[in-house]
Parts: sequence; C-alpha cells; structure tokens
Amino acid sequence: MAEVLDELGVEELDCGWPAMVQQDCDFIKALSKAGLRIKKSGVVRIIAEDVKKEMDIVAESGADNFQMISELSGRMSERLWGKGSFDKVLPNALTMIHYAKELGLPISFGFVDTLRGDLEWMKSIVRRLPVGGIERFFVYEDQVGTPAVMRFIVRQFREILGDTPILVHCHNTFGMATANALAAVEEGVEWVDCGVNGYGTVAPLEEVVCALEMLYGIGTGIKLEKLYEASKTFEKITGAKFPKPIVGEEYFVAKRGKEVTTILRTRGAWPDSAGATFVGSIFDPRVVGRRYGISWEHGAGFSALEEGPDALRLKLDQLMLKYSDENFQELRERVSRVIKWRKCVTDAELERLCRQILEES
Repeated sequence: MAEVLDELGVEELDCGWPAMVQQDCDFIKALSKAGLRIKKSGVVRIIAEDVKKEMDIVAESGADNFQMISELSGRMSERLWGKGSFDKVLPNALTMIHYAKELGLPISFGFVDTLRGDLEWMKSIVRRLPVGGIERFFVYEDQVGTPAVMRFIVRQFREILGDTPILVHCHNTFGMATANALAAVEEGVEWVDCGVNGYGTVAPLEEVVCALEMLYGIGTGIKLEKLYEASKTFEKITGAKFPKPIVGEEYFVAKRGKEVTTILRTRGAWPDSAGATFVGSIFDPRVVGRRYGISWEHGAGFSALEEGPDALRLKLDQLMLKYSDENFQELRERVSRVIKWRKCVTDAELERLCRQILEES
C-alpha cells in the first residue's frame, strides 16, 4: 500500500506509533530500506513516562518527523489519565520540541479530540510554545464537526499560530469529512489527513483531492489518473469496501483492546462517558438499527488480544463456553496463530474458531 501511495504522489504517510507498537517500528524501517520517496511520520505521546526514550525509538526507526500528540484536551481526559496530568502537557511539550531539534527532526503538535476539548486551555498551551518550534499544528475533528465548526476552530488557532501550517484530521462518521476538510482549507489549512477509499474512516483522499483540484483549482501533486487504480488495489489488499457511514459494514466495528473490552462488558450497549472515549462512535448504533461489531486483529499493538488481555475471556464468558486456565492458554495461542495468518477475523469467525478448539481439547 505504501508503494501505491508513493506512486500516487502522496507526500507523507502516517506510520502509527513506532515507540509503542513494534509492528509500526518495523514498518518504518522497511519503508526506509525500500527507498520510497514518501515521508514517514511517527507518533509520540506527550503523556509517556519517558518522552525522550519514545522519541529516540521513533528517530532510530527512520521516521522523517514526529507527531507529538497530547492525549489530554478536556477534563474527561484528566479523569482518564490521572489527576495532575494536565500539568505535564506544557513541560513535556517544551522538552519534546527542544529534543526534536537536537535530533534534527521536525515535530508537529496537536490535541486528541480537539473539538470536544477545553478550547481556552488548549489555546493557553499553544500560546506558550516557542514560535517556529513546531512544523505543523494538528486539529483532530472528533466526529462532532460541521463546516461552520471547522472554520471557527481553525480561526481560533490560526490567530495564535500565525504562519505555522495547520493540518486537519476529519472523521467521516456522518459522511461530512470531505466537507469539513474543505471548509478548513477555505480558512487557510495547508494539510489534510486522508485515507484511500476513506480507509481509517477519515476523509476519502480521492474525494478531497478531486474537489481541491477541480473545484478550488488547488494543485495537490496527486496523479489523478491513478486514483481509480489505487482505490481498487487498496480494496483488494485490505478486503474492505468503501466504509460508508452509518450503514456501512466498516462502521461501529471495534478493533482496539479497550474498545473491545468496553463493548463486551456492556454487552454491546452504549458505554458511559469514560468508556465512550475508547469507542469509535459518538452515538449508540442502536439508534440507527445497528450494534457494535468486533474485529479481532493481530500485531496492531492496540488489538484486543494484545492491549486487552481480558477481551478473549470476556468473549468466552459471553458465549458461555467452559474452559480451564490450561485450556485458555492453548486457546489463546491457537487463536493468535490463526489471526496472525489471516490478519483479522470477525466476531462470528472467532466464535466458530473457539468452539472448534475447545471441542478438540
């Protein structure tokens, strides 16, 4: 997929969390060896125990820049990360900005859930960052944005940032990611985070690019004649159709361990405000006649089998399948091997697999 993006003319690729996920780290190293033109971006967490250590890992992997992400943006974030966490954001941000300069790599900065965060608090942090210290500022549209809201939030930070470029990351929960991204561009945003076919449930690259080129007359550097080919190639590699909002099969599907554990504990119900932070939708899918689904993946670091050690046990208990500790370890190992081979399995496929393994043992 990286080769397809490189050939398409995409300038930069978000390579995940190399300091936390070994697979992401290996991916960046592989891209470096492949000699592709595309730049490689790695995420570093502002609440990490040792921010310099995380940055060293990302730099050593061969990343071309850092994305410094503040997990805190509102008071609910502080409840999740611990009292006093807010006080760590500015000191850690300054440390990371200066250390990035030592390492000779540019660094970007942004808040998770920018639109649902404490705006005045976030602005107070940005005001205290050294002018010219960051390459870009990230605005994460966390499923609640509209074009008017995007224009407003961009203006709020543009007044502080001056000429510092802004990047927007828009979710397509209500099918508005392209409109929200274009509204941000109208306010002077220079970068848009996209996914081919809307992969990752963000603004579809093909829609944003064609709108910018054909409606706004803005050159993107993307080879338009290769968009269809790239779309079909991604579809073939991932096995995923275009993730249509609301009714598409790709929506309301949890993959991360915390999301899966929350859904299993609530038996698919809408989580409370704390749990909702980890679930991919801001509204209960039952409102539109859906339920949360689960995708069991391997090697993603945040996956249900790796990040959520209780997820598999919760699933077995939900299915009322009996098992011993010895059987569970064998089951977990065999399930992991199957998922590693197939990359991911659906919830229904996992149930059949577990029943088969327990019957055999």
